[in-house]
Amino acid sequence: MKKRIIFVLGIIMCMILSVGIFTACATKKDVSQKYTISFYADEELVFTLKTAGNEEIGLPDAPQKEGFTFDGWYSDKGTWENELMQDTFSERALTENIDVYAHYIPTDTPLPSEYTITFYIDGSASDAIQTSGNETLTLPSAPNKDNYTFEGWFFDNGTWKRELTETTYADKPLTTDVNVYAYYKKTEATDPEPPQKYTVQFDTDGGTVVSDMTVSTIAKSPETTKKGYTFVGWYTESSFTNKVTFPYEVTKAQTLYAKWEQNGSEKIVFSVDGNGVLTGVSGLTANNTDVVIPSEVGGVTVREIGMGVFKDNRNIVSLTIPDSVTTLQNRICSGCTALREVWLPSGLTVIPDETFDGCSSLSTVHFPNTLREIRSDAFCGTGLTEFIAPDSLTAIWGCAFKDCAELTYVDLKNVSSVSGGAFQNCTALRSVRLSDELTELPDHLFDGCASLAEIDMPDRPIAISAFILNGTAYYNDKSNWEKGVLYADGYLIAADQTFASETEYAVKAGTRVIADKAFSNVGYSAKLRKMTLPDRLYRIGQEAFSKLSLLTEINIPDSVRSVGYGAFSGTGYKNYSDGGLYVGNWLVAVQKVAMESFTVREGTVGVADGRDSSLFPTKAQAVTQLTLPSSLQYIGARSFARLRNITDLKLPSELRTLGEGAFEGCLSLKTVNLGKCTKLESIGGAAFKEAAISEITVPASVFSMGELVFNLNKVDLTIHCEASEQPSGWNDKWWDSNKEGVTITVEWKNS
Repeated sequence: MKKRIIFVLGIIMCMILSVGIFTACATKKDVSQKYTISFYADEELVFTLKTAGNEEIGLPDAPQKEGFTFDGWYSDKGTWENELMQDTFSERALTENIDVYAHYIPTDTPLPSEYTITFYIDGSASDAIQTSGNETLTLPSAPNKDNYTFEGWFFDNGTWKRELTETTYADKPLTTDVNVYAYYKKTEATDPEPPQKYTVQFDTDGGTVVSDMTVSTIAKSPETTKKGYTFVGWYTESSFTNKVTFPYEVTKAQTLYAKWEQNGSEKIVFSVDGNGVLTGVSGLTANNTDVVIPSEVGGVTVREIGMGVFKDNRNIVSLTIPDSVTTLQNRICSGCTALREVWLPSGLTVIPDETFDGCSSLSTVHFPNTLREIRSDAFCGTGLTEFIAPDSLTAIWGCAFKDCAELTYVDLKNVSSVSGGAFQNCTALRSVRLSDELTELPDHLFDGCASLAEIDMPDRPIAISAFILNGTAYYNDKSNWEKGVLYADGYLIAADQTFASETEYAVKAGTRVIADKAFSNVGYSAKLRKMTLPDRLYRIGQEAFSKLSLLTEINIPDSVRSVGYGAFSGTGYKNYSDGGLYVGNWLVAVQKVAMESFTVREGTVGVADGRDSSLFPTKAQAVTQLTLPSSLQYIGARSFARLRNITDLKLPSELRTLGEGAFEGCLSLKTVNLGKCTKLESIGGAAFKEAAISEITVPASVFSMGELVFNLNKVDLTIHCEASEQPSGWNDKWWDSNKEGVTITVEWKNS
């Protein structure tokens, strides 16, 4: 009987367990099921994607909205606190369909009212111009004064620190009438030695004879005529390479050669409006036409070439633009397929969009040493064989030399900014020397440059992408790879799948930079557990090690000054401490949790860059108190951006660098002890953008300052500079602000 009872009880227990197991299995959610994320912009569905979660997702671009700036995708419409980011569901499942909404921020648009700039000389108004800003100005010349040199027009009469230049209002509005004053600097009285005189002969090539001259200077161009021809100018060689400008200083005995252009069967007629803009040209119907634009038409000086004046002309083979011209409009010669040679004016600063786009025969361009910018598609599809930047050139815009199939050599000299696609599809390009003035290299710069085998990287360590050399001959040359890792000069560029089997790896000595996403091509199968970084390493790029999932041991040398956002995401480093993830003595990530305060732990020397908005995830951005350690030396780009509730900031005295946008969007920030940072060397652009600071001190140690550091400050701001004058490494627009009704005052020590 006892055995029977035990047997019955056993059967009952088995039935209960079976029912429980069946119920659990029946109710368990399928974690692999995909759900829909719907993206709305102003109530309109613009995109959907399906995901099960546990992965990073690609976010779509939002439609552009005039007068507004896109701020992100949010699930809490109206509150705008919960932002959907690429990694929101990287470590958790999506369990239901969700809707997200585009958030836009109004963009301030300045009114285009014109204001007057009045020019004073010795207390009397001499001239005036009207402008609304956002344009290059033409400044009046000042009269000569014996024993004085004219230095320029200045806003601050007597102190002569703030100069008005042609580009002062190129990228900002003028919002009030202003006065500027002529500054004359007294010259030292000297008794100069009489200049040496030399004999100059003139080869007129069939023109009327010009007698020899024995002089030190030729004041104006000697006149000569030739029937049926137009005189182009005097040149120092018979090959007509270097054109002479007058007055001409003679430094040796020499011969000058006259260049002539034969007159066409139809006379070329130039049309100029009252403002000196060349608006039209007729008579360009003959083949092989050489065009020399006169400096004056009908008594009006030619100062500007209008939009598309020569567009799609198939007859022009050469073009000479006079030195009186200071401005070119867009597309002046686009589609001129016969154009072979161009002489640009000596004072030109900007070559605008599509100026010579599609000029497939254009192989020679004489650039002036005043040129500062080459803009988008300016030389796209031309026949240039080499490009050596003028010393004055600082910026090259996107696609400027795209599709130049004959281009073989590029030297960027002093260029400090180059945009993506600038040399895309230059299939013959073999050698490039990059400028030491560059601050970063964009993606897709050399896409389609299959012949590129030699590249001289910048000596200064800068941010670059792992994909910068993809598809080039340098990338495909196996001799440039070591154990599956590609190096170029002091840069670790990329790793490929052959690296996946490495369990330990030492980065080559002398490496200064590890590129953004350097190991992304290795894949998640990588076995690397330990990496040794060399002394003198300067920068670790964004997401540099992000797919090395087993990596748990790495050293960060004392030489490192910058760590990119997400450099260690997806690695074995996952243990957060008090809301922060630390690798060595660097804070590299902040936990996605709500918090009231955040303390960077003592001993930390650096904070990694934030993503496009901040190092702090949206949930963590509501902190009201931020505490930084005395050991901190390096704050990255956007590291503490969008901490909208902090009001007081105490920076450590050991701080050396403050990255671009470091505290941008800290809307309540009122006080900063910046003046105590006596070792601070550099402050990035927009570092304190949108703050509410009323007074701040910049220490004398700062030698580098970015653009618009205090832009859109909410209250009147006084900046006390410990330096006695603006250092050369400070951007001229460092203190500017686009906030209407707010005044920023700069005070220099002892001024």
